Amino acid sequence: MTDTVTDPTTTVTAPAATLRAAIDAVTLAASTDPARAALTAVQLDRDPDGALRLTATDSYRLHTARVPADLPEATRPVLVSAAALAALARKVAPARVRSYSTVTIDLALTPTIGGHALKPIDGDYPNWRQLFPADAATVWSPPGNITARLDAGVRAVRGRIAATVYTALATAKDIRPVDMETAGKSARGATTLAVIDGIPPTATVTLRAIKANGYGSEPLPNIDPLTLPDAGALEGDLSALPVAFNPGYLADGLAAVPGAWVWGNTALKPWILLPGGVTDWATADVAALLMPIRL
Repeated sequence: MTDTVTDPTTTVTAPAATLRAAIDAVTLAASTDPARAALTAVQLDRDPDGALRLTATDSYRLHTARVPADLPEATRPVLVSAAALAALARKVAPARVRSYSTVTIDLALTPTIGGHALKPIDGDYPNWRQLFPADAATVWSPPGNITARLDAGVRAVRGRIAATVYTALATAKDIRPVDMETAGKSARGATTLAVIDGIPPTATVTLRAIKANGYGSEPLPNIDPLTLPDAGALEGDLSALPVAFNPGYLADGLAAVPGAWVWGNTALKPWILLPGGVTDWATADVAALLMPIRL
């Protein structure tokens, strides 16, 4: 990350606070595996309306966000280190940045934000856009496939989800965050899942343990279900419930998407997290995809 001179013909400005929020939300989903270099990156791209699109995925979950801008049509997608981008965001858009502050962005040749160049990462990035439905309310609603929606009350419990997982780790050495590649098969003990279930209109998020032998699951000891407070939290055909997620990933997704509604229809395809009241991921400030885990 070095200082550089930008091209005034391709440099645009974006709200600093919005950019910082987008980077904070997206980098949560980047891989930390150096063997998968492209997935340790954030993809910077241009939306059709010129907005800056930031996306990160570790192949099990995906976070994407948009920042209002007017990038030129010639802009091409580029990959930059998620860690370097997060460090740069703290520098050019500190947490207490003024609401009217702006940051310069230039992706024409060398990706540059706030006058600082980011080294591009070579690699092929997943064609992630095809994973999102065109409109959640149309594709996943009766008589379509919508099965569950967790209403805005989920904000009140997302911190408890993460805190409860960490408590379980501290008090039970045989419980650990789920490893997506070996879920239910670990010799080290049980894996932890966040299970969404409930009877309308109340939804519950329960932490459960998959037994070490991979067969069946059981509630974690001394862990109370997290009941979402908002009426109308569950709607539609609930045949896909219960559904389970990596609790850390779910907590990250809920942190990235304030007031999230969680949409899905099967344990075999990604579920989508969108801000409350939004059904079009492409216009949402931030959205997330999360792969469920079969119980």
